[in-house]
Order: sequence, then structure tokens, then C-alpha cells
Amino acid sequence: MTNLMSRDVFSNRRLSRRTMLSTLSLAVAGVALAACSGQSASTPSAGSGQTTASGRATASSGASATVAAKTAPPSGASSATTGGKAAITFLIRSDMGPLIAAWNKRSADNFMKANPNVTVNLVGVPWGDYNAKLLAMFAADQIPEVFGNWAAGFGTFLINGALQAVTDFVKNDNLDLSKRFEKSAVDALTRDGKLMGMPDGDEPTILFYNKTLFDKAGIKPPPIDWSDKSWTLDALLTAATKLSHDQTDPRKGEWGLIVDGNAMQLGVGSWLWGVDPYNNLGGPEKTQAYQTGKVTEAFYDAPKFATAMQWYADLALKAKVSPHPSDVQALSQGVANPFVTGRIGMWVSGQFSFTVVANAKPKWQWGIAALPYGPAGLNTSPLYNDSFFLGKGAKQLSAGWQFLKYLTLDAGAEDYTTSTGFWPTRLDLWEKSAKAMAALPGMTQSAEEIQQAITGAFKQGFVTPGKTLDRYVELNNAWVQTSATIWTGQTPVADGLKQVQSKIMSVITSK
Repeated sequence: MTNLMSRDVFSNRRLSRRTMLSTLSLAVAGVALAACSGQSASTPSAGSGQTTASGRATASSGASATVAAKTAPPSGASSATTGGKAAITFLIRSDMGPLIAAWNKRSADNFMKANPNVTVNLVGVPWGDYNAKLLAMFAADQIPEVFGNWAAGFGTFLINGALQAVTDFVKNDNLDLSKRFEKSAVDALTRDGKLMGMPDGDEPTILFYNKTLFDKAGIKPPPIDWSDKSWTLDALLTAATKLSHDQTDPRKGEWGLIVDGNAMQLGVGSWLWGVDPYNNLGGPEKTQAYQTGKVTEAFYDAPKFATAMQWYADLALKAKVSPHPSDVQALSQGVANPFVTGRIGMWVSGQFSFTVVANAKPKWQWGIAALPYGPAGLNTSPLYNDSFFLGKGAKQLSAGWQFLKYLTLDAGAEDYTTSTGFWPTRLDLWEKSAKAMAALPGMTQSAEEIQQAITGAFKQGFVTPGKTLDRYVELNNAWVQTSATIWTGQTPVADGLKQVQSKIMSVITSK
């Protein structure tokens, strides 16, 4: 296995300074880790200062209608301001690489060209500082109109009352989102019957495979059908074993499988065993914290969870079908992921990793497939939903809503999936996205096959904890740092998980 990482305190306008400082100290405790961007962590930062996007770019076709300047009801026809120009803030991540950075700026430029009475100010911060920056802006009464779920922030935003529900905006605009968005993406943002944001991308965890290596080994590629119950962990391990050879020589060795850190976010690989580390009753659907955002208990030392983690550890330590962590470092020299070296048979990762493979322009053939069924008869896919929100108490909510619609329902959404390769939540963009992916270098599957392999995950999927839990940065740091010696074989799994349990509980009980 490789890289296994990675109270309504708001008033209508102002967060109390004491509460803000307490919450802020928690939010900045974690270090920046690559969560789910699909971009290389080494990509240069786009900058962390504030800039006003210019109007140099040409507006995309389908840009939203100009926002009227003299009406103010909270609807799609609402004004950007009451009687003048409006300036809104879009809080973005500065460390997601050039594709997202360009999309952020292009979206602001095109929206402003269509809506000259609105100025969109971009404020960029890196992943590890994103939530802390947001809380600080609330405390300073500089509430951003629009911000994203880039930094595992939904649980934190929800608990702190930072989100303006968009239910009334949607109703006033007569929008039927059931006909526009993939259902699981909307469900992920709905709490107590209220829609708390708007989805833009939804990237399930899938299986990438090197078809050239499969052909060389005489193995049939894995299925794209998520209901194919012949595709099990045992079948996966059998294929991985046939694909592996010369494992003791990192210069020429080939391995059957790597499991991306994002697929193991906080240990969610256990879902195939019907186990979740944050409840003792079953899978993720039993974890209350994924709905409330507040973590109050953990069960990392549970025997069934240990069984799951032992299976993953054995991939490198016993079966030798995954490179040892030390070999991963050698394989990763000069590339975004060992898979793109062409010496890895299969890779469990989020759909956002299409960009990693595409940027490598492989000379070998590749494809994607469904996750295998685990011992519990489940192949639950962790889902990474990209979403945008309105800041509760922001001064220009009407203009913010117009921009939010542009990003998620209008030309901004189409540009997002076209330029980034992230899978869209908009149903009408699925076919176009799949066709673009089918044209990538080395891709052997048709657009129809790609769409089936990706969208089949939604029925089986569940939103990953990084998109639902408060204090995720701290929890993730505790998991990554404390579990590290398990994957190298320095600590037995059961002993290592006892240490993880203690560390996670210390985070949960800390103030």
C-alpha cells in the first residue's frame, strides 16, 4: 500500500472573538496535505494574496444573464445590490495547480463581463489554511459571498453556522435540481431538508488499470459493471499477483496494485468490510458524525477494522503485490504517481486522478473499472463532492447567488469539467465529459464505457469523511502520522491501531 493518508457560533454577521480564536486555533493545527485536488502537490502556488479578476477573457457561451441592479428579492432575478454596483468575494484554494487557478480567474472574468455591475474579488489560500481563513474573515466581518468545499470544510462550516441555505433561492428561481444534478451530490449537501450549497463536481473512487500490462500477463481487464459480484477482493488479489514480478528490484520491478491515500482517507477502505471507524454498528451509513459534522467517538481498535487494515498492509508486506513505502519513493521520482511509470497494474484512486494520467501522456494503454466487492458483499465507493456555498451574513448574497449559479448551473460548470477533467454533477454534461476522456492518450475505452465505470459508483457510494467531518485536518494528521509504521511493517496492525485510537480520541476530546 502506498501513501495512506493522503454550536452555532456565528451570529447573523459577527463571530464572537473568544469563540473565533478557540475555533481558529483548532483549524490551523493541521499541516497542508493534498486532499483530493487531482493535481500534483508540488504544483506551484497560484498565490495567496487578494486579487481583483480583470475582464480580459472572452465570456463563455451560455453566460448567466446580467444581474439587474435595482431589485433585491432573493431569487434568480434578484439584484447584485440595491441601487449600485456590488463587490463579492470568492474564497479559493491557491495550491490546486494551474488548471483550477485558470478556471477560478476565467469564471470571475466571464461572469463580470456578463454582469458589469458586479466585481468578483478572488482571495486565495492553501489547503491547510483554508478553513482558518474563512473563520477569520467571519470574525472580521469580511464574510465571503462564495467559497468552496475544497479543504474538507463542509462539516466545519455546518457546525459553525457559516452556510446560508440556498433552498429559498432555488425555489424562487423555480429550479428543479433533480433534473439537473446527480442525486448523491445533492443529498450530500442537504441537512434537515435544507440545501446548504450547490454541487459542481462529484468524483467517485474507482480503479485505474494498465491494459498493456494486463495484456502482457494474459489477464482479462477488470469489469466496468459495479453490479458484477464476481469482481471481489480475492479476484483483485489474484490479478495483482499475476501482474507482479521482480519486486525486489525497484529499477525494473512491476507491481499489481497500489491504493491511493485518498481511497484510504481516515481508513475508509474498511467500508468493503461493512465497517467504519466512527461507529461500532456497521458501515458509513451508521455514522452520525457524517451527518452532523461533529465527531464524538472512534473505533479504530475494533477487531473487524483491524482485519480490513491487515489486508491492506499485507499487499506490500506479505503478498508483495504493492511496492513497499520505501520503493514508492523511488518509483515516484519525477512523476505525480507511481502508476504513470507504466509499472503498476492497478491503482485505486479518485476519478480526479484522470488529470494525473492525462498529464503524463502515457505511451501504454489504460482504462478504468469498478471497485471490487469486499467480504461484506459491498463495493462502497468513497465519493469526493466538489461544492460551493454562500456565506451566511455576507453583504451581497443576491450577487453571490448569481455567481454561485454561474459556477454550478451555467457556463462556469461546463468550463469546470472541460478544463479540469473532474466529473460533473450536472447530468447534461456527462456525455460530453465522457467523450473528452475517451480521447485522452492511451485510453482504450469508449465514452459509454467510461460513463458506466464512473457513474455506476454513485449508487454504491458514500461521501468520504474529508467532505463531511469537522476538524478533518487534525483527524487526518493523527491518522497519517500514527498509522505510518503499520504500512512499513514496523508496528503490528493491532498494536498500531491501538495507538491510532488513542491519538484520534485525544483529538476528539481536545478543546
